[in-house]
Amino acid sequence: MQRRPSPTQYSEGVNSVVTGEEAVAPSGQRRPGRPRNDDVDAVILGAAIDLLVEYDDPEDITITAIIARAGSSRAALYRRWDSRESLLAAALDAVREPVEFHHTGNAVSDVLAFFAEQVHSGDRFQNLLVKRQMLMASSPRLRRIYYDEFITARRQVLRGGFESLQADGILDAGADLSALVDLVYGVQYMHHMVIPGGTALPDRMRASIEAALRPYLSEG
Repeated sequence: MQRRPSPTQYSEGVNSVVTGEEAVAPSGQRRPGRPRNDDVDAVILGAAIDLLVEYDDPEDITITAIIARAGSSRAALYRRWDSRESLLAAALDAVREPVEFHHTGNAVSDVLAFFAEQVHSGDRFQNLLVKRQMLMASSPRLRRIYYDEFITARRQVLRGGFESLQADGILDAGADLSALVDLVYGVQYMHHMVIPGGTALPDRMRASIEAALRPYLSEG
């Protein structure tokens, strides 16, 4: 029988990992100083996103350009983000929706649904994906920030989903879940970032996920 318990969730808005009723907020996310104004956060992030879309080379985006577009101050920006790289990483992830893993008992379908929630259409989002790849290739510091603060949280959600499948005997108890997360994210990356028209090939992606999971699925 299939079931739908409380999902494992990552909410970018607060950068927290939630499993069932428990929320764990990563340490070190908030800078010291006066309480933050969420409206100012949104305006600065919005300005950074607009410039990421407009600039052909995102390396040309400066703090001066961001605060001019936001109509904010340098001090307000640095109370929220300690560097240009931190701000741009947050801006790149701000356009993404919170991700959830719904455990229904079908591992392949659950993984496909998890990734489907992260796919967005439209030129603006696709433009930002390209800019993210450009910045991560050119800036090791931004790549580290983006991985530590955003990618890791999404990976934790997927791993939590695998743990629930493992607890129900759907995945082998001895499966290396970290390696499995790497494996299926590799499939997702190939289909969404490398293979031309990969997002329009759902049967091929299903076959790839099935091949990745098959060695780890419990018999019966």
